[in-house]
Amino acid sequence: MTGKFYFPTEDANDAVVDYKLHTEGEPNLMEITHTFVPPTLRNKGLAEKITHTALNFADINGYKVRPSCPFTHSYLKKHPEFNHLLD
Repeated sequence: MTGKFYFPTEDANDAVVDYKLHTEGEPNLMEITHTFVPPTLRNKGLAEKITHTALNFADINGYKVRPSCPFTHSYLKKHPEFNHLLD
């Protein structure tokens, strides 16, 4: 199953974090595949906020996380409080 966390913006593109849920294994896995913030809203902390929301979702729902997205990978390096989620 695929999904996204998004933050609506005033321009045509929303800020998003895309993910895939892999539920066939134990534990279930949330693969974060892509992060996008419109150019006019970059460098304002929006990607960090959406990524934080996605990781909290994974934690609350018992998912391990696979950071396929380079942004999420670097975010996790800076936020060791989420290390317990890593696949």
